[in-house]
Amino acid sequence: MKKQFIVMILALCLMLPFMALAQDEASSPLLDMLALVPDNSQARGAILSYVDYRAAESTRPGAAQPESWAEWNALQEAKDPSARLWMSAFFGVSSGPPDLLQYLMQFGAMPEVVGFDWFDIDRGLTYGEPPSTGVVVAGDFDADAIIAAYEARDFVQLELNGLPLLCATEECDGFTLDLKNRDVANPFGGNLGRNEPLLIVPGYLINSPDYEQVQAMADAYADDEDSLADAPDFRAAAAIASANGTLVQIQFVNFAMLSAPIFPENPDETAEDLGVLPLYELAAFAHRVEGQDQIAEIILIYGNEVNAEAAAVEIQNRISKYESMAIRKPLLEILEEREITLVDPQVVQDEATGKWATVIAFTSPVPSSEEDDSGDIVQSGLNYRLLINMLYQRDLAWLTPFQPN
Repeated sequence: MKKQFIVMILALCLMLPFMALAQDEASSPLLDMLALVPDNSQARGAILSYVDYRAAESTRPGAAQPESWAEWNALQEAKDPSARLWMSAFFGVSSGPPDLLQYLMQFGAMPEVVGFDWFDIDRGLTYGEPPSTGVVVAGDFDADAIIAAYEARDFVQLELNGLPLLCATEECDGFTLDLKNRDVANPFGGNLGRNEPLLIVPGYLINSPDYEQVQAMADAYADDEDSLADAPDFRAAAAIASANGTLVQIQFVNFAMLSAPIFPENPDETAEDLGVLPLYELAAFAHRVEGQDQIAEIILIYGNEVNAEAAAVEIQNRISKYESMAIRKPLLEILEEREITLVDPQVVQDEATGKWATVIAFTSPVPSSEEDDSGDIVQSGLNYRLLINMLYQRDLAWLTPFQPN
């Protein structure tokens, strides 16, 4: 029986779907933002998390697309159905700077406090370990209004690489907590009472409590330092995630964060039963919408085709046997209960970088605008949220790079 299983796996390897992803050098919103993130240990040592807020709206049929907080709040108060669908779309957002959604109901004062409206933000990105996390937001911002709002809070205007830099003091320290002055209408550290520096870049705002991170992002913008948009692994993952449909959100993960034991009670049996999952360079968890489908996919970046093909076979084998440590059910059963379809893994090459990828997709229909039996409207991106929850619960052991002794 074991020999038959091995023969079947070898046959599957020969039949694996393969696509060459021909990418022109045209950029994407994600790649443009990665160009502001320095390729350093902070960016690579933890999770980098990105969201496109306008994509979250546009991919949910019937959802409102307000242009200001006042417009959105008026729709909410009027109980407009489009506002309810907007909320269903944004309840599905699991990525990006967490403070930008957590305090949404209190963001009416943002123009006075920081000089721009929440709905001026189109996309958001965050990376790094606290307290030195970096944040980039993209949108149409009025630099003069932002400067005036910050100066009204006694910030000083400095200059960094020829760009306006707003700091609470000449030293530009943003680490100090002052909970007595907590102001959640300030998405840049206001929930902790911090006065964090803000760098104004055309089309972007750059923020971190750590001035060294602000400086590194400014250097990346000026091409004085390598950015993640220059890194072949990040560039390939971004290209694959953005190639089809509309990318809503994505998280890039260092493989070390996925190195949980698969069957901690019996590692020797694990080695014999599971075989080898080649070590990948980078993992990305993406949520995109293509036609009537919302797709949550895991992208594993490899340097060669052989390892990518071996990973596709091994992951399919592992998923078929994996039992969630958090939900206490087989993964296939969880997917079936939630009406999520597991697509056979694909092997993809990004021609621009020469990198290869194993892509594992979990699809489900774009939710209806109708209420379910309990009177609720189904949230967007529940298949993506499942993967992100499993990531943070350390429940993705089937992605652990592993070689038997």
